[in-house]
Amino acid sequence: MDGGFKAGDFCNYSEVKIQDSPQRPSIEIPDDPKEGASVSITCSAPTPCLHSPPKLTWNLQPDFQRQTEKNTDGSFTTKIQKIITLSDTHDGLIINCSARYPVNGGPPKTAETHKTLSVSYAPKKTSASISPSGLVSAGSWVTMTCSSRAKPAVSNFIWFRSSKDGDVKVAEGESYSLNATEGGGVYYCVATNDLGNQTSPKIDLTVGENLNFIYILSGAAAGILLLLLIVFIGCFRKNKQQQQVSKESTLNGGPPKTAETHKTLSVSYAPKKTSASISPSGLMSAGSRVTMTCSSRAKPAVSNFIWFRSSKDGDVKVAEGESYSLNATEGGGVYYCVATNDLGNQTSPKIDLIVEGKWKILMI
Repeated sequence: MDGGFKAGDFCNYSEVKIQDSPQRPSIEIPDDPKEGASVSITCSAPTPCLHSPPKLTWNLQPDFQRQTEKNTDGSFTTKIQKIITLSDTHDGLIINCSARYPVNGGPPKTAETHKTLSVSYAPKKTSASISPSGLVSAGSWVTMTCSSRAKPAVSNFIWFRSSKDGDVKVAEGESYSLNATEGGGVYYCVATNDLGNQTSPKIDLTVGENLNFIYILSGAAAGILLLLLIVFIGCFRKNKQQQQVSKESTLNGGPPKTAETHKTLSVSYAPKKTSASISPSGLMSAGSRVTMTCSSRAKPAVSNFIWFRSSKDGDVKVAEGESYSLNATEGGGVYYCVATNDLGNQTSPKIDLIVEGKWKILMI
């Protein structure tokens, strides 16, 4: 009717929320995962449109299950799920999950989530070493060191000495010092944490033999024999000293002749001058491939390089090996490496991987 009144209900209304960016997917990992356990890892994302569910992808192996479920509130969720048997190599693994939403008349929208897998495991790579190494002289002090990789950390180290009557416990602790006259023989250590233990390979402590004279003397003969023994030892030592220095002799009235001896000293030491580098260096563009390299000087040579990434939640192990390659979109941040040999380890200075042009999705 023209010019009439129109009625409206201002008390009842509906609220419609529109968000331009999609919600990030969520990653579910069982609490306190341990090596040897079979666990289910799930990545899920909200599904606003049942007929156009998001496409979920992640960096785990492709043999996983995909399904869309209806929630109790009537909404839908799309999931991918994978069951894996955990080992110590999964510790520090960064799981990346991406949800790609189709958009009518425009490019798809993508949201990502990252989560680090923390796996507990029994001691691994347990080894025992002696310092100084090689043949040691009687009366010298040596230190044996036991090393092992474990999570949680090793709670106890126990040292054993092998004998024909059975193995005997001789000490506890990461290091064991003894006088070489006390116990040349075969030793090994056992590292233990809450999840188990591991025994190191056996090592030999070899002690050089000294020439010992033991005389039981009586009466007047004791003094004479003791004097002869002192003279003999003095001549023996003088002769040894003459063999270790340059010798000169004059032949047929001519000029003196000279002889020399040279010997190289070989010293074992823990890693030194450990450093980490990035190639290519400088500011990285998103999507480019970079390689980090760890270098160190050590004798014996470095047996293991481990890479870590620093984060606000603590430092996370990301790789092992002298080199570590990654896509710049995966991990801009602060990195460092640790070099290890039988005598110890050293941590490199930290390096920054700076990525430009990386698009970040902000939640509403």
